[in-house]
Amino acid sequence: MNKRTYNQFCPLAYSLDVIGDRWTLLIVRELMFGPRRYTDLQQGLPGIGTNLLAKRLKDMEAADIISQQKLPPPAASHVYALTERGQSLQPIINQLAQWGKPYLAEGFQSDDYFSTVACMSALRMMFTPDNATGISVTINVARDNESFFVQVHRGVLAVQTGLAPQADADVNFDDLKSLLMLIGNPDVRQQTQASGMMTLSGDAAAFDSLLSAFTLPIVSSGH
Repeated sequence: MNKRTYNQFCPLAYSLDVIGDRWTLLIVRELMFGPRRYTDLQQGLPGIGTNLLAKRLKDMEAADIISQQKLPPPAASHVYALTERGQSLQPIINQLAQWGKPYLAEGFQSDDYFSTVACMSALRMMFTPDNATGISVTINVARDNESFFVQVHRGVLAVQTGLAPQADADVNFDDLKSLLMLIGNPDVRQQTQASGMMTLSGDAAAFDSLLSAFTLPIVSSGH
C-alpha cells in the first residue's frame, strides 16, 4: 500500500507526509535523549501495537529520520537513534511541547501513561530560570529499570539519561507523575514518601530546592 500523501506543493504538506502519522513524533520524542532498543520504545509507548511500531520505524528509517545501530559487546543489541535529519526535529518538538504545555495544568487522566522520556521533556518545559538563581544541585531520579538525572547550576538546566556519580540525592518513584505533583507542592513530599510512592536517600533539602526551580503551567481559558 502506498503511503498516504496530501498531494500538495507545500513544504508543510511535505513535512506532514513524512512526520504527520500518529506516533511518529512521539517516537522522535523517545529518541531525543539517546538511542533506544525496540523494547524500550514499546515500554515508552504502550498504546502502540508492535506491528504498527515496526511499520513506523521502517518508514522513519526510509525517510532518514532514524537509523539502526548495533551496540558493542557485551550488550551487542540493536538500538534506534536519530539521524542528523531526525535531530533537526528537536526544536520543532520543543515548540510543539511549549504550545501544549497549558494542557498539563488540567491534570492527569487516570489512564494516562507518563513515560520516563515524557517526564524528562516535561521538566525541560517547566524549568523557570528566574527561580533557579543560586541553586546548584544534582538529583538522580529512577523509576523501575530506567533512570535519569536533573542538574541545575547557575540558572542552567541539564536533564540526561543515566545516573550522576555525585548526586546530592537519589529519588525513586513508583509513578513519575508523583514527581510532577510535587512541583509547587513541596510540603507534600513527606506524605508522598510515607505513602510509599517515592523513596529518597541523600539531601532532602537539595531535592526540595530542585523542585522550586520549576513552575507548573496555569490553566488558560484561551488554550
